Amino acid sequence: MSKLKRFDSIQPTANRSSQGEQPQKMRKNVLGDVTSCVTNEAPLVKVCDREDILNEAMIAVRAGSFHSAEAAVTHSEIPSSTLKYRLNGGKLRREGHVNQQHLNTAQKETFTRRFMRFAECCLLKYGSDTSSRSIQKFLLYNTRPLDPKRARAFNPTTVDSYFKLLEETIAKYNIPLENIYNTDEKGLQLGGGRKSSSTQQIFETGTKDHYVLKGDSLVLITIIEADCADGTLCLPGLIMPPGATGDWVDIEGIGCFTQWANEWMDNFIRHNWFEKCFIPFTKKRNKSSKPILLISDGHQSHETEEMHLLAYNNEIILLSLPPHTTHKLQPLDVGVFGSFQRAWTKHCENSAIKRIPVTRYNVVERFMKV
Repeated sequence: MSKLKRFDSIQPTANRSSQGEQPQKMRKNVLGDVTSCVTNEAPLVKVCDREDILNEAMIAVRAGSFHSAEAAVTHSEIPSSTLKYRLNGGKLRREGHVNQQHLNTAQKETFTRRFMRFAECCLLKYGSDTSSRSIQKFLLYNTRPLDPKRARAFNPTTVDSYFKLLEETIAKYNIPLENIYNTDEKGLQLGGGRKSSSTQQIFETGTKDHYVLKGDSLVLITIIEADCADGTLCLPGLIMPPGATGDWVDIEGIGCFTQWANEWMDNFIRHNWFEKCFIPFTKKRNKSSKPILLISDGHQSHETEEMHLLAYNNEIILLSLPPHTTHKLQPLDVGVFGSFQRAWTKHCENSAIKRIPVTRYNVVERFMKV
């Protein structure tokens, strides 16, 4: 009975109260179990002590020392539901998904130990910081898929050549910051896209179905954007599929609007946006009368003879990014479109929750607000 000493030695609550100790009152914890908690906030039970108490309680119940799980935890901080769960064969939370893990605990520890040893050798070789915290940073990153063409294209030689050409162009023509632009296209789904937003929702404790309404529309629109290096946004162009649309004529801030069968960019649409939106906008802002530099991704719609002639006649220099490097070098992709997509997804989710989803009739207005 030595293992049951902790439970047998506990005196009833009434006796302890008579000895001058603080009385206990019943209150409900966050898991919904009524437990006995001392009002003067007794020290929390450590994980190792909690596991020891659980094991002793299970032994006591199985040996018949207590007639129920509730009686076994009357004077402890362990919820009766936890004890019942463990008595019925339940596992620890950290052991619940062992079968889904690629490595078991022993393999993880072995891999971590060997990697730490390898990292220390590498850092010592190069004379860097070898503290455990700096080494552990190597273990905190997740991977993302990368196209092999992008992996080969994004190399020091290509990147250095591009930035050298960019610096030479700016210096040669003395182009000021407000005359440097970047343009690209962005596709938007009316339902917000496949991924959900990172917004966390509050649910009642114990509920298993954690869902949030999300628009299911797969209708795609294309946005033509051009941003200046000083932060100024050029008037965007919108491409929608054929069909009914809302009243967008009176919405301020739209550069151009069109409907096209394939919903994507082509030479004709790009040329018209360049001529009717971009050139008038940049000429109006060009106070220095210096040439204008437009950086794009080298898509065929940016490299037509008509567009080159139009750029030459309006003193606009067209500079293309190296192929397959836009994931790192395209300013709009890296700094603008990612944030905008997250905001758009969140807006579509909130609209679906409020039962006012984004549709063909209000997408233009919603886009301009976001």
